Amino acid sequence: MNDEIRLPPHSKHTESSLLASCLVYPESIPEIADLLSPDDFYVSAHRDVYRAILDLDEARKGVDLVTVAERLQDTQRMEAVGGPSFLASLVDRVPAAVNVQHYAQAVKDKSILRQIIARASNAVTAAYEPGADAQAVLGDAVESLYSVDDTKAHGSVRLSECINERLEVYKKRADSRGLLTGISTGLPALDMCLSGFQDTDLIVVGATPGQGKSALGIQFFDRATESGIPTLLFSLEMSKGQLIDRFLSKRSQVNSRAMISGRMDGEKWQAVMKAGHDTYEAPGWIDDTGGLTLQQIRSRSVRARAKHGIRFIIVDYLGIVSRPSTGKEHEEISRVALGLKNIAKELSLPVLALHQVGRKFADRGAGAEPRISDLYGSQGVEANADVIMLLWGADEDVKGTGARVTFERMLRVAKHRNGPTGRIPLYFWPEIQTFGERNEK
Repeated sequence: MNDEIRLPPHSKHTESSLLASCLVYPESIPEIADLLSPDDFYVSAHRDVYRAILDLDEARKGVDLVTVAERLQDTQRMEAVGGPSFLASLVDRVPAAVNVQHYAQAVKDKSILRQIIARASNAVTAAYEPGADAQAVLGDAVESLYSVDDTKAHGSVRLSECINERLEVYKKRADSRGLLTGISTGLPALDMCLSGFQDTDLIVVGATPGQGKSALGIQFFDRATESGIPTLLFSLEMSKGQLIDRFLSKRSQVNSRAMISGRMDGEKWQAVMKAGHDTYEAPGWIDDTGGLTLQQIRSRSVRARAKHGIRFIIVDYLGIVSRPSTGKEHEEISRVALGLKNIAKELSLPVLALHQVGRKFADRGAGAEPRISDLYGSQGVEANADVIMLLWGADEDVKGTGARVTFERMLRVAKHRNGPTGRIPLYFWPEIQTFGERNEK
């Protein structure tokens, strides 16, 4: 059986009708110039004619059969398109001007389908290569397909549309009567300051090692999934087993060391089992692949958004996202921060990244507090983050013998692009990996 020869998706009639519209109704050209490029046309002659039309329009010269023919002569493309008779044939049956946008979108849609076929074919070819890295091929394929049509992500938007969008936001917030407009942090005072984690925001939480920033990140993850928010956690340092130890310790209120060692009595075992069963349906996903690049994080986020409807992303932590070494750490971290911010904007969700504070801030003397400038790559982080929070405190048990070990922590909202800053006093119970506000019991 002979295989059927299939041509790529296209419509010669639609392409020629669009070109005829441009020649007869040149005032319509600005309406489609931002949507279509010459490469969106399947027929090579149509590409040449459309390119000549755009050149003339950009030069503010009149567009008609005569000027387009002259332009094709000047660029030595007249013979290639089929001569003057071909141009004349385009306007034999002139379509109505109102159909221009319809024709343009139809041409664009066919172009997108051809691009999908081409990029998918490239992915197939790459997959057949000896020694092909599966994750790299998959990541490149997703990245390539996702970026096929980015025309809707660029360009200007009328001021009235922008205003209407914001008025809708204000109305929703007014209707909420001061309640959260973003994803709850689980800490009332922090929610009051931020109104929750907001879409398109990059939130950075900085602390020195041992202060509990990963525990705080897991607590945000727990709160979001408990509230039904599909959340993706990238753990570049800890394994998913270590994360689950902390997660279940927090949920069950059972000492994590007892869980790991297996030294649990019946009551504690039941508490851990219940915590596990209660979270079976929680919409949370963990990716503990080490050494992920920014591109891989983006590709996996895009897939998770499409597959699971992800609405919140947490990265633990920013400083170990794999990136090419330039010898300038601040520039490398700045690129990562910018990349995470772009993911937040592209997917319209909050991205929370944990980050390291250098220990040298303690050299400023007793009672010293970390500053934004103490973050590794602070300039790039500060430039791209919408919210920066700093966590610190002494590892001194403030409750005394007989009670659960309790440390005091301070969480300071040091930068808030769209709202207030402030300090939030916290307790940290390291045995159960849990934070709570100091006015809580």
